[in-house]
Amino acid sequence: MEDQQITLGYWKIRGLAQPIRFCLEYANVKYNEVLYEQGDGPEFSRECWLSEKYNIGLDFPNLPYFIDGQLKFTESNAILRYIAHKWCPQLNGKTYEDFAKVEMLNGILNDIKSCTTMHCYRTGNVEQMKKEVYPMFDAVTKYLGNKKFLVGDYVTYVDFILYEYTELFASVTNNQFYEQYPTLKQLKENIESIETIKEYLNSERFSARPFNNKIAKI
Repeated sequence: MEDQQITLGYWKIRGLAQPIRFCLEYANVKYNEVLYEQGDGPEFSRECWLSEKYNIGLDFPNLPYFIDGQLKFTESNAILRYIAHKWCPQLNGKTYEDFAKVEMLNGILNDIKSCTTMHCYRTGNVEQMKKEVYPMFDAVTKYLGNKKFLVGDYVTYVDFILYEYTELFASVTNNQFYEQYPTLKQLKENIESIETIKEYLNSERFSARPFNNKIAKI
């Protein structure tokens, strides 16, 4: 019954919520979603969210938000870590050493996110985005090496974050991204072969598009 109280609120896109969804699915946690759809241009209204933003009981109202019974909170990284701590601790790393690596990688991937988001929503310049972000992917690929997942032979939440960015770049480059980064393509296949993830990707719960909101240029 406890799982039925769980709600994830976010825009009707993949975005920051997608790694959270992957973690919930991986851990076999039942959850409901409240999806807010941005209006069409030129206004790109956010009224569907703004009209509820301060009425949900969140200390720091934002998207995504997470509700587990009486607990209500925001911030995507906090949500990811909470899910891992409560339902699947290995997603945070099985050892102190791996936990440190996961936290480090989360910081590195956040740099990729910041640069990617800026170009997706502000410039719309795919070539400049590739020029700035690919060196970061080079470093992550070197770190991944021949490992099955980022910290070794088991998945952590940062693998789902990386998966999301690789899928976005594959989408905007007509899969040329994976031709340039076969190691990341193998990581994608390793993630997609996980039984709970495979089931999710083939279910009605999964939406392949869009990655970004309607106001985005990419």
